[in-house]
Amino acid sequence: MCQDGSWSHDYYCGASHGFSEGGASGGWDVYCGVDSDGDGLPDSGDNCPEIPNPGQEDSDSDAHGNACDNCPDNYNPHQEDDDCDGTGNACDVFTNCEEGINCDNDCDGVYNQVDNCLNVANPGQEDMDNDGTGNDCDNCPEIYNPGQEDLDNDRLGDTCDNCPGVANQDQEDADLDGLGDICDNCPVVQNSLQEDTYPPQDNGIGDACDCEGNFDCDSDTDGSDAAIFKIDFGRSTYDNLCTSDDTCHGDFSCDGDVDGTDAALFKSDFGRSSIQNPCPTCVSSEPWCGY
Repeated sequence: MCQDGSWSHDYYCGASHGFSEGGASGGWDVYCGVDSDGDGLPDSGDNCPEIPNPGQEDSDSDAHGNACDNCPDNYNPHQEDDDCDGTGNACDVFTNCEEGINCDNDCDGVYNQVDNCLNVANPGQEDMDNDGTGNDCDNCPEIYNPGQEDLDNDRLGDTCDNCPGVANQDQEDADLDGLGDICDNCPVVQNSLQEDTYPPQDNGIGDACDCEGNFDCDSDTDGSDAAIFKIDFGRSTYDNLCTSDDTCHGDFSCDGDVDGTDAALFKSDFGRSSIQNPCPTCVSSEPWCGY
């Protein structure tokens, strides 16, 4: 029975002659505590609490019993084992994994030569995509990528990175089109193909959100843009053809003229403003069409 009056196979009670609880010489001390290894000694006073060693042998007097000391004949109270091979530095021929074999950098119980995560402890060696790199250190744990390529160094493999050429560890994708906002030419409108053919062509703004009628690049398509459109309206193959050297503001189809088809396209953007469907940033100096 222990001090609280209970019995338990997890506890051990013993008595030692020396000092009583009150401190009087010659009395008996009664102690109780958890005895994890069942060797008759409570863990608090056991020099190997996880391994049975009732004799408590400790050849090097480092407070670690021989039964659990990684260098039982060499004093090493901190039990350093840099190569995690189970033999302490104090008595190991090799103390780092550059010198020896059967080393375990991450101390997960799996030797380096067969460990699929050398520097991340993963004793279970789980590898969901079977690419030879364990889940815990795989930059694309669900997609096969044995080379672990990561062009932008954002710790996300190219095969599962929604912006493989631009670092974006947060992978934000507002329009859910599979392309990260930071590299999406229309981050708020789904356009997985990233078409950028409408004039101004190749301006970095996708067709899905480009304002072809925002000629003065002021975030809206209003009367001032209509006036600019009107200047070129009517130019055609027979009357002042639109060319690369003499471009037409309003040749939305880039076919060399500004006609009714272009007027319809201009109308579709007319009215966009900073309040209602604002136009994305544009660069007015960019060429309109490439003829």
